[in-house]
Amino acid sequence: MADITKSLQDTQKTVITARPRSAKTDLYPDGQPVALDGPLTVVKDSGDGSFVQDPAKPNEFEAIAGENEGDTVFTVTGKDASGNTKTSKVTLTVALALDDLELSAGPAVDK
Repeated sequence: MADITKSLQDTQKTVITARPRSAKTDLYPDGQPVALDGPLTVVKDSGDGSFVQDPAKPNEFEAIAGENEGDTVFTVTGKDASGNTKTSKVTLTVALALDDLELSAGPAVDK
């Protein structure tokens, strides 16, 4: 798993999916699929975002933007049947949905 950064508005969420693969070799240049032993472990390290995991989808979770601008960082860990683990970071960079009021003035008129 590689570290990823995703930009969202405070009204959004995204699905993070793991596609576990073996090491790349000459025979398997993209690696081979590897089954995880149990679901991903997700821990929120910082920020005001959150996450939800569906037990029926053990290789994914929903990362939900917080209400404030800034980053939310999650640590995601997967373990294979041999007990080997891989850990990656997911960073949500959140911007507020309201960016500008875009005020305008009408034409000048006499009082």
